[in-house]
Amino acid sequence: MPGPPLDVEVSEVTKDSAVVTWKTPESDGGSPITGYVVERSLAASARWLRVNKQPVTELKLKVEELVEDNEYIFRVVAENKVGPGQPSEPTKPVMARDPWRMYTHSLFALVRTQLQTLDHRLCTE
Repeated sequence: MPGPPLDVEVSEVTKDSAVVTWKTPESDGGSPITGYVVERSLAASARWLRVNKQPVTELKLKVEELVEDNEYIFRVVAENKVGPGQPSEPTKPVMARDPWRMYTHSLFALVRTQLQTLDHRLCTE
């Protein structure tokens, strides 16, 4: 059986999708890798769900049908004619949210902090 895929990363995260990429395992288990399966889980859960019905041969998959404001982790399993190998290490958690919304949230937090600092200075003078 193949070893676990390496360097699994998540990018291009939106409110309902994300792109998962990975590198081939160090070992193919003595038989060529025939495909990869991507799994997802809510960050607070131990239940893994298969994302793609059929194994993919590319080292990349766009995962769709995410639910906005849920935090997800992903892992990848390599398969060969012997069967599936061990899963990769899970990714760091990512929040399904449009990038502009994350920026807006950060901006509001920064403004709030600045206003609190200003208010504190005015009250102590």
